[in-house]
Amino acid sequence: MAAFKNISPARIVTQRSIEGLTETGASLRFDLIETTKHLVIQRYEDGVGISTTTFLAPARDRAEEAFAVAVQMLTPPAPVLAEAAPVVAAPVAAPVADLAEVIASVATVITVVAEVATATPVVTAPVARPRGPNRPDTEIEVWCEGDLKVVMVQGRTYHYDLRRGEDTIEKVPATRAWRAERQSLIDKASRMLPGATA
Repeated sequence: MAAFKNISPARIVTQRSIEGLTETGASLRFDLIETTKHLVIQRYEDGVGISTTTFLAPARDRAEEAFAVAVQMLTPPAPVLAEAAPVVAAPVAAPVADLAEVIASVATVITVVAEVATATPVVTAPVARPRGPNRPDTEIEVWCEGDLKVVMVQGRTYHYDLRRGEDTIEKVPATRAWRAERQSLIDKASRMLPGATA
């Protein structure tokens, strides 16, 4: 069975299905599904969903006509396979015979809803894309004087390092204000130089 848009079983009022063969011998099936707001005609060829047509509830006549035209596409006139009975509310004090009819009616509706529910495709969560190996950090020297330097580190996170030799003195994460952060580290490094005035 094909996967059309999900129709909630709770919204289905009736469902009629008709099945037969085309002139070429392919299996052909039409479903007329009446929901609380729409009438939907779904077409299946060889068990594969081909098309779906939706009518608003006020256009019931047009939907019935379209379904009748679809039935004429079948080579032998095919009988209606299944029609769900509408749910009948049981009176509070029902006689025993009426109660048995209500139970049978409810059992029919439950069976039809269960058949429709099993035909509904299961929605799964998207699968996470596997990540490749982490690339090594890229270091770009932004400022250097003597043994002091400011380095921009690009990797999983971007940040600026103030280093003396190979030792990191200060590490500042890069944000949207990266220019100001870079300049403040350069200013701090220039004040740390011998002979610099504070």
